[in-house]
Amino acid sequence: RIHRIDKDFQTHYEVKYFNMISAYPEEFLDKMKNVWIKEVPDYYAIIKPKGAKKIQYIKIREDEINQYDKVFSEQSYFEVFDQNVARDEKLPSAYDKWFKQGTFDHVHRQNLDTQKQIFHLINDGIANESILEENQIKFKGVDLNTA
Repeated sequence: RIHRIDKDFQTHYEVKYFNMISAYPEEFLDKMKNVWIKEVPDYYAIIKPKGAKKIQYIKIREDEINQYDKVFSEQSYFEVFDQNVARDEKLPSAYDKWFKQGTFDHVHRQNLDTQKQIFHLINDGIANESILEENQIKFKGVDLNTA
């Protein structure tokens, strides 16, 4: 209805579009630059005791890995606040690891802008669809399924 050509039934003569993008507060980002992240793998064995209907996940030590048939690991993240320890172990800051890229909204917006430019190239016959996937940015936030 907004874009009708017929001026008698047009609801608005001017159309404004707005985009809302979430952002992290600056104080929070500054704080994350002074927190370093250490990744330590946790190992879990998948077992099914005799007579049990469900499988169980038990946490094991690294030296016990060969004792079980099915073992998987996930990354655990620990905060390190001591700058000397972080420097010696060359640990990334929480900001560099997770927040430097921006929020999911920032990444999504960048991808939409890239797609818009590429679609213009495709429509003009200059490019094909194969370049679309090459130019997409992957969001590097914490995967909630594994964290």
